[in-house]
Amino acid sequence: MTRPKNLVEFFERVVYPRLTLAAVYRDVVFQHCQGRFWLGDCPLREQSKCTCCQNGDHRHGIRVDTHSLRFSCVPHREKCGESVLAYFNGGVFPRPATGEYRAAVVKAADVVGVKMPELPDLTPQQETQICAQQRQAKLVETFFFESYRSLQVDLADYRCEVARSFLADHGFPEERLAELPVGIVLDREAMRASLQESRFTVDEIHEAKLLADVRLSGRLIGPIRDMRGRIVNFWAYDPGGQQPAFLFLQRGWKSVVPAFGLDAALRAVVSGAKEVVLVETLFDALLLRALGMPNVAAIGGTGEELTPRRWRRLAEAGVGRVTLVLNRRDEAMDSVEKAISNAFETSAPRVYYVDPEMLSADSPGQLARREGIDALRELIERRRVHAYRYKALAILAEQRNGHPWNEITQRKALHEAIDFYASQGIRRMSDLDMHFVPPIIDALGLNVSQPTRATTAELKPATRWWCKMHRCAATECFCFD
Repeated sequence: MTRPKNLVEFFERVVYPRLTLAAVYRDVVFQHCQGRFWLGDCPLREQSKCTCCQNGDHRHGIRVDTHSLRFSCVPHREKCGESVLAYFNGGVFPRPATGEYRAAVVKAADVVGVKMPELPDLTPQQETQICAQQRQAKLVETFFFESYRSLQVDLADYRCEVARSFLADHGFPEERLAELPVGIVLDREAMRASLQESRFTVDEIHEAKLLADVRLSGRLIGPIRDMRGRIVNFWAYDPGGQQPAFLFLQRGWKSVVPAFGLDAALRAVVSGAKEVVLVETLFDALLLRALGMPNVAAIGGTGEELTPRRWRRLAEAGVGRVTLVLNRRDEAMDSVEKAISNAFETSAPRVYYVDPEMLSADSPGQLARREGIDALRELIERRRVHAYRYKALAILAEQRNGHPWNEITQRKALHEAIDFYASQGIRRMSDLDMHFVPPIIDALGLNVSQPTRATTAELKPATRWWCKMHRCAATECFCFD
């Protein structure tokens, strides 16, 4: 990771990923739980910066979104979606040209035990721009909260009833609906009025284009967040079957977010290899999380959409291992193969996959609904295959082409395997030696230490696998003396 250039990069790349609910809100005594939102006494009431506390209106405490870590002053909806930096600054986001931004970042870094490097102060213009971005972030967070509240509260509305029935029919437990990052827009004009009541201007609402699509009313809606927890897009789904089924606020979210729900999935993995299970659809990711598998994220499409760039961004986000569990359908393995091939082209995490034919249902979500989440866990644990083993078997199958081995096809298979091995880099050698090399040696009947007459000349490069320092042939390296 490159060194942060300024305070913003330091907070977003170094500090924020380490923040937890317990670390940020350690002074809050939480007393109530409303799904994903926790409520407690407000520790800011003695600080003069918080205007709600100044006015004596903080009597109902503080509401914290346990997923995004943003907080809200209750009952002030205009305070919905404040950044953690506002919490560290006494209740309001750091104001430009006051030194408050640096002070808040220092407090946040101290909470997670990160040493503050020497970084230049932001210019007043930069701080003004950051404040404007926070204002927009509060708007979209408030929009989501209002839609979430509608799904939980407006039960008498028939559209809400249809939406909740749809979720129940698709396996979402009734008792877990309050924890879902999902809401509903019952009426566009009513939502516009609510946002205005929350002190957002008509121009701000119009520029955000949150309510621009006339097809939005009656649709389930949910946020798409980046790795820093910021809402970068919204999806909307019509539970009544209207086409297109999915709408998105903006196009191109996959170029911004490597996988839907990745921020929550990584936050749920507290130790180990940071393993993430990748499924195809957004609803499968939400469902599996609701059923008790928190480290699930979604591609938002088939395996072909896992481009080298998205694989690289998964690695940069800290993902250590990915298990692909894609939908069962005709030619599903072609989709798996393309995803794996794209991973080989860049610095991707370790990649495993489950053969789609192993699924006893059309999708992992459907399997979990029918047989339980433990059945899916067991399938992943017992049936997942390393991508390097798949590659080795693919090379062998292509060269053999259904016929017995002969000297020519053996040579071709071995040389292709050597070229692939060399293309993967030293960092992956342990995985290659464990998962790629054994199938090649077993299938070709090689004895690397004592080559046979048929393999002495052409197959000698196979010994490159066993010189991990220089990756050269035994006769060319002093390591084998």
